[in-house]
Amino acid sequence: MSRKPPVKEPSKLTLRPAAEMITEVREYSLITPLFGGGIDPASPDPITVVRAAEIRGQLRFWWRATRGGQFGADLKALRDAEEAIWGGPAREENGRSLGGQSSVQVVVRDWKNGTPDVPFEMAGNRLQPRGGSVVPAYAAFPLQPERAAQRPGLQIKPVYKDVRFTLVITFPKTYQNDVAAALWAWETFGGIGARTRRGFGALRLEKVNGTAAQNLPPCDDRQFGQWLTAQLNHHVAEGVWPAGIPHLNRQLRFKVVVGNSAIDVWHELINRLQSFRQQRRGMNGRLNRYGHSDCPEPNAIRLLFKRPPRGPHANRRIRKFPRAAFGLPIVFHMPHDPGLDVTLEGENLSRLASPLILKPVACRDGKAIGLAVILEGVQLPVPLVLKQDNRSVHEVQATLIQAEACQIPPLRVPPPNGCQPDVIQAFLDLL
Repeated sequence: MSRKPPVKEPSKLTLRPAAEMITEVREYSLITPLFGGGIDPASPDPITVVRAAEIRGQLRFWWRATRGGQFGADLKALRDAEEAIWGGPAREENGRSLGGQSSVQVVVRDWKNGTPDVPFEMAGNRLQPRGGSVVPAYAAFPLQPERAAQRPGLQIKPVYKDVRFTLVITFPKTYQNDVAAALWAWETFGGIGARTRRGFGALRLEKVNGTAAQNLPPCDDRQFGQWLTAQLNHHVAEGVWPAGIPHLNRQLRFKVVVGNSAIDVWHELINRLQSFRQQRRGMNGRLNRYGHSDCPEPNAIRLLFKRPPRGPHANRRIRKFPRAAFGLPIVFHMPHDPGLDVTLEGENLSRLASPLILKPVACRDGKAIGLAVILEGVQLPVPLVLKQDNRSVHEVQATLIQAEACQIPPLRVPPPNGCQPDVIQAFLDLL
């Protein structure tokens, strides 16, 4: 059957004018080694050590962290705006097309994979930090293989230093402020690969469109604080974020550490975190690296499993797990208490990224400053549980009251705060 001719002439197609596009060519080097970032856990991508998809994900996160407050805690409005810029599943809602392809194009080119750095080595049947590595061992603990002593000849995964790459990013001029905020926050607080919140993969912006980068901060602690405050006021939207969205704000809680190089300040930050989280003392009450933990968790585990508490804090009866605030899961290995090895996590959420960021920030003249930052909006899952052999065995709490904080030596911070129940704020106060 033949088709009938149209009854009326079709309406003319109206073409929307193409958006004005901006392209920036941004050259980066890493001032700390790259940790992982590939398809194999804790290993970089074997072909492209820096991937465009990873950068897009980072920029998306930092856009949300800087610009998400302008939607009045409306999660749907935030999602719609995010997908308009960064893309999302295509859908139609109330006659409007939403989601779909990203408005921002990200291309990585001219990458240099760098050279391997192995943070650990075997000494006989004992695993130890490798002397020639630039990596603070406490930050690289996920690279330690389990039961290394029982696996002779084990290959320990490396990180990669001296990585470089060029990012070509193209976006509509309409979104210039949004993209600028995401790029600035990514360069200042983020990085490439895994464990960026513990300083791996920290970025230095070298050039923009062939010209040396202009907006690097000064390395003086006072001047850096002024620079950071000005940048936060410029890039971070005022308003209220939806619950559970990690974000920055204009009254950011931060501290800085001054040193000679990126590696120096990185080591300083990580060493201070290790000292804070693992502070120990002997039965005489003096600090002793081989003594009993000042933190309440080991004895809380013993009490929950009806074992006698140990050490100089044996009379303390705090059955809480405040170090959950640093991120989950936490594996508690109790070598002197057979059968008490447990894992702390959320009942319905096993992993929670730490709200604490420790990293070197590239400054002028090839220098760097150490930065400690607390992200807002990170909420501990409820309930927290201790798991043993993948079974929940105890529901526990993390939040301390003032009287409990005063019994925990690392939380006795200088005046005017006195005893600080917020363990991350206590670390910042003591930094």
